[in-house]
Amino acid sequence: MLVLAGGVSFACGNPIVIPGNPDCDDLCYRCYEEFKLDPPEKGTFSDPDGPLTVTIYNAVYKPKGEMLSFSWSSNIPVSAVIVKGGPWANVYYYCPPATGDSWLHAPGWKGINHITFCYIPPQLEVEVSGLSDFTVTQEFIGQGNRYAPLGTLSVTITASTGYTASVYYTYEVLWGSTSPFTGDPLSLQADSGTWYIIPQYPSYITLPDFSGGPGTETHTYPVRVDLSLLGDRDAGDVIRFTVHVTVSDPWP
Repeated sequence: MLVLAGGVSFACGNPIVIPGNPDCDDLCYRCYEEFKLDPPEKGTFSDPDGPLTVTIYNAVYKPKGEMLSFSWSSNIPVSAVIVKGGPWANVYYYCPPATGDSWLHAPGWKGINHITFCYIPPQLEVEVSGLSDFTVTQEFIGQGNRYAPLGTLSVTITASTGYTASVYYTYEVLWGSTSPFTGDPLSLQADSGTWYIIPQYPSYITLPDFSGGPGTETHTYPVRVDLSLLGDRDAGDVIRFTVHVTVSDPWP
């Protein structure tokens, strides 16, 4: 038995009948985003205020054209579906949240007035910190150093759904020669010890080590610049590199 504070108590899986015209706040106050289909129709529909897209299919109609039952699928998990018909509504609650169900109907198989989807938008947050300046001196070059360290990039991703993390760089010449690079000079080191070249925008690579699954993960990456790829540079040149980490979601 699941009890929602300030809302309705019911078992997951089986619909509960609620009188009147309940909405998502009646199930759990301010817990959910709400997407309402009124009137109910077959087809694919997107919430204009959120990431949810639902498809209504296998709909059965009464002779007068009222929808009697339907199946649904969605691009992200849904916590509850409210099916209103007549003076009552059936509430289908999903534990865990689901991306589809079949043969939903209103109480007493009344014609369906509207369908309401209650969902929690997936959480997707990224925090990036680290990296530092480095001054290339004649002494440093004279020691035969090809790579200059730019510190450590720290990335933390918190997600409630699957995702893909990507990385790329941009740069700006703050002072000196604008000679083009002869290749992408930045690279980062994964946990395995492998160095990955960071491409310049608009190209990108998948950020290594992250699982891409729900939860919170933090990984750190030493970052270096290949001095041999910086092109024709003069003493006193100042180049600012920016490493960008983006997280893409699985929903449209």
